[in-house]
Amino acid sequence: RLASAFGVSRGPVREALQRLISDGLLVSIRNRGVFVAQLGADDIRDIYFMRRVLESEAFLQLQEHHEAVLVYQLRGIMYRMERSIRRSDWHQVGIDDMDFHRTVIDAVGSPRMTEVFGTLLAQSTICVMNLRTAYPEPQGLVDEHDRLVTQMQGDDPQALLQEVAWHMSSATDRLTELLEHGEDEVLQKA
Repeated sequence: RLASAFGVSRGPVREALQRLISDGLLVSIRNRGVFVAQLGADDIRDIYFMRRVLESEAFLQLQEHHEAVLVYQLRGIMYRMERSIRRSDWHQVGIDDMDFHRTVIDAVGSPRMTEVFGTLLAQSTICVMNLRTAYPEPQGLVDEHDRLVTQMQGDDPQALLQEVAWHMSSATDRLTELLEHGEDEVLQKA
């Protein structure tokens, strides 16, 4: 059906589906079809663990040498994120969040880091699209990113690593709580 909907042959569609399956975004169930992956709490913990590893190194590299234009780009993304929050456009907030982290990784200039991170980012997108309920006070999301940029501009690597670790662990905690307890219970606790 996808091939005819997009007016292409089945080969490219099969290849695209295989890539999405290998990236962990889709699952293939024999004799039933291909479905969007359902991530569990262990998946979320693992994704954010790997993100912490990569982003810690990226932020450390950038703390040593970053261009003023990077800070300008990151603050611009944070401004967009804040506007999206004011409009209650949670889908766009998720895109802005992912754009911030992709910009950090890309700034390092390592094609392999960018490639590995791309897979993690795609999997993170499934998690982050629940941002409204994961952030009952959404301004906290902008504040967290602001602290990351501020620490990157500073000269204390340990403080920067602590901020990255806190950012990733707080996201992991919020998302796993949402998954394990459901949206209504998480919002009632807020």
